[in-house]
Amino acid sequence: MTLEPQSAEPETPPLAPPEKAGPRRRINMRDPGHAASLGAAVFMGIAIAAGVLSVMYQEQAGFAGLALLVGLTLTGIGFLVAIAVSEPKPLFRDKKAKVLIKAFDGFEHALAVTNRAGDIVFANRAYRKMASPATGGPATPPELMLDSQADMAGRLYRLVRAAAEGGKASADVRAKPRKDEKQAWFKVTVSPLSEDSRLTMWRLEPSSDAPANGGGVVLPFPGVKLNESETNEAPALPAPAHAVEMPSQPDIPVTSFFTAAPIGIALINGETGSIEEANDALARFLREDSTLALTGRKLADWVAPEDRTELRQRIEAALNGNAPAAPAELRFGVKGDFSGQVHVARARTQGAGDDAPAYNAAIYIIDTTDMRALETQFAQAQKMQAVGTMAGGIAHDFNNILTAILGFADILLGKHRAGDPSFGDLMQIKSGATRAARLVGQLLAYSRKQTLQPKPYSVNDLVTELSEMLHRVLGERVKLSHELSRDLWPVMVDGAQFDTMIVNLAVNARDAMPDGGTVTIRTSNVLAADVAAEGYAMITPRDYVRIEVADSGTGIPKEIIGKIFEPFFTTKGVGAGTGLGLSMVYGFVKQSGGFIFPESEPGKGTVFKIWLPRHDATAEELTPVEDKPVPRDLTGMGTVMLVEDDNSVRSFAARALTMRGYTVLEAEGGDAALDILRRYDGQIDVLLTDVEMPEMSGPELARKVGELRPGLKIIFMSGYAEDAFRRSGEDASEIEFLPKPFNLKQLAAKVKDVLAKGGEG
Repeated sequence: MTLEPQSAEPETPPLAPPEKAGPRRRINMRDPGHAASLGAAVFMGIAIAAGVLSVMYQEQAGFAGLALLVGLTLTGIGFLVAIAVSEPKPLFRDKKAKVLIKAFDGFEHALAVTNRAGDIVFANRAYRKMASPATGGPATPPELMLDSQADMAGRLYRLVRAAAEGGKASADVRAKPRKDEKQAWFKVTVSPLSEDSRLTMWRLEPSSDAPANGGGVVLPFPGVKLNESETNEAPALPAPAHAVEMPSQPDIPVTSFFTAAPIGIALINGETGSIEEANDALARFLREDSTLALTGRKLADWVAPEDRTELRQRIEAALNGNAPAAPAELRFGVKGDFSGQVHVARARTQGAGDDAPAYNAAIYIIDTTDMRALETQFAQAQKMQAVGTMAGGIAHDFNNILTAILGFADILLGKHRAGDPSFGDLMQIKSGATRAARLVGQLLAYSRKQTLQPKPYSVNDLVTELSEMLHRVLGERVKLSHELSRDLWPVMVDGAQFDTMIVNLAVNARDAMPDGGTVTIRTSNVLAADVAAEGYAMITPRDYVRIEVADSGTGIPKEIIGKIFEPFFTTKGVGAGTGLGLSMVYGFVKQSGGFIFPESEPGKGTVFKIWLPRHDATAEELTPVEDKPVPRDLTGMGTVMLVEDDNSVRSFAARALTMRGYTVLEAEGGDAALDILRRYDGQIDVLLTDVEMPEMSGPELARKVGELRPGLKIIFMSGYAEDAFRRSGEDASEIEFLPKPFNLKQLAAKVKDVLAKGGEG
């Protein structure tokens, strides 16, 4: 609301302090101005008396007395000069102040400057129009113009006390009612003009009315409301049925809800687009030290370039009364490294001049940076899980194809010797299929569905046995160093996959050192009590064997270190790698029950720390590291029940075993195999079955076969048989596996070994 002047106002601000209306004030002896005036009066009397005595009794006093009287006179005069110099000059005598007077006189909000005694030194046009008596005369001081009733007494006291002591305060206070006018509310702010000033600035900004029950909400923006009504009243909130009676007008400044709000709030000028008001939360969100860095600037300065158009369109729509109901997710910072959910609303301006915009835009920003980071991590985890599931499914089907290719290539190679023209072509087919099999193995390792054959090993033995190969892989420019701990605990791992893990890490280390360097492999024991001190919260406390593969290379940048275990992610050039090496390492470690952590600093190298659970085994139980295989006779005798739903794999396996001297009974599924077992009266020495089959899986078939033929040896074929047995509850340690893809020699060797355990073959 606007209060019209009750009398003609002067064209220019007063150049002398006007008389103060209201009751006369008692002199405050604690005020420095009053104390200085009283001291000046006393010393003025002493100086006059000393001067008179020095003239009247100069002969009686003599030279010494005359000097004393003259000294007293000069002391009094000097003190008066000091008082005059230290006394604050009236505001209107300062040239700069005159400029400020003219500037502040046209300010839209009411401003008044008072001294410590509460007298008005300056009042701008808006204040004089609002606070001048209806009968004319000087403007009423702020503390007398504001309502001092019981509900406002606490707020008014804080304001007056802050003004008297040179402090700062702010409160929403009612003005005293004026004749034929509605009682107005103001946001009143007092603050010293400067740190050492004895003058205080009072700023009165129109604020929304509060209802009599104190339940209304005063908007945090001065002179602004978000509803379209012209009334200056805030709607009362409905009281709940179990409402507790609250004191009217609680003594809490409503503006504190704005300044202390946990979300960023800003008022955007409807014409210039610049920030007029902002709270501390917005300054923190925008990475600024204070709100002073925001005022006068455009919010778009902090928005990522690609999102600035969206912000501008939303502000324009809000100013036109078409603010979108849904918030916008905008990125902030030059690189869009933090984000916020932005709500925009239209805000009607109140109490503004004719040149002010009719509407501004109120913007609310909720920091969603951490939430987006969590969403990204969750999406990444889902993506990796989806890729792993897809890779496992593809690898399972692809393994059947590769098994057939490798198998029939071996059969043909048995018929075409080295001098045959077709021998070279057949070897190329087998070589390509073998490379494809390794790639599928990496996919299965990443998806943690590879078939592992864990055995108790000494890590030191595995690393030592692998050293000769590592020297060849690393080349002459890279040095290999070992720091192997004595009395290292055993671990339960697949020896072949462990070797592959070390080789992959060594190759990555070599590629990170184009100018040469050192690869160091360390082993150590970590007690369960020492796990927490290592700083890895996700590691379950237990005894571990730690393997470290460190290099002195270029290191891994922070922005990509979180992606290195993703499948097909690589920083190498085209054709230099598949991007599955570290994915396979990660899958093998997790499938072995361990953990892997990369630590890197650009320019100083990288170290991969692998934690594998300790396995309780004696030295005699440790698996010896196998030497190179020697040629062996793979022919045998006996009857094999072959169950495989894939025709090409079944056909190859049947021919291969028949060629090696076995009798083969073929079945394309579990039901067909059971029918054959019931009808076949002869001895069956071994059941060779696939794990994943339609209608009846391999483990289900094995249980039913055990009822018909107790003690029958069983070999499972699968790309990820261990996972199937884990789900079915079978004891995988008692089962023989033949991982796909396999060639003719691997198939014949596995059948012969299993039969040999029972004295057959």
